[in-house]
Amino acid sequence: MLGSGGWAMVVVVWLCVGLVVAAALHHRREPLSTALAAIPAWPLLLPVLLGPATSEASPRANAALERLAAALAEAGEPCALQGLREGLVAAETRLDRLDRLLAELGDAGEAELARVRLIRQGTASEIDAVLAEMVRLRVSIGLAALANEPRAVRAQLGELVARVRALEEVNTALDGGRYTVAEVHES
Repeated sequence: MLGSGGWAMVVVVWLCVGLVVAAALHHRREPLSTALAAIPAWPLLLPVLLGPATSEASPRANAALERLAAALAEAGEPCALQGLREGLVAAETRLDRLDRLLAELGDAGEAELARVRLIRQGTASEIDAVLAEMVRLRVSIGLAALANEPRAVRAQLGELVARVRALEEVNTALDGGRYTVAEVHES
């Protein structure tokens, strides 16, 4: 059995390990609340640390999301934009994968390159359109706040989230979900 000095050492080691896990989670850009929770409860958060990292939207998308959230809060309609953020992150991740694929395809046939370029162009255009729609939505939020009509704002936000989710479905239909060099060469 441990004496009082032994228990103190166990607590110190426990908290030190928790600090290391918290720092690792924060470094992976997990939410600050998750990182702080790791200090006392690090064994429960090891799966988060060992799992895939939380994806971040691009700085441009983050800025647009923050401005939209601020406009919603100012209009008295604070709402979570997590679905919109997740959709943008997924679309931007797909765009990054397409860019890497284009770099890998260097000497591939023109048909493969044209196909990947078309998919990339469509993805980039749709991301740009969603970001532009977010600007228009911010204007609508201001007008709806002046007219005291919050339902219109919620409907437009729902349409925007649906558009982002549809982007992934359209891209999957266009490319059959194929993003590896081997699969592009086979098709």
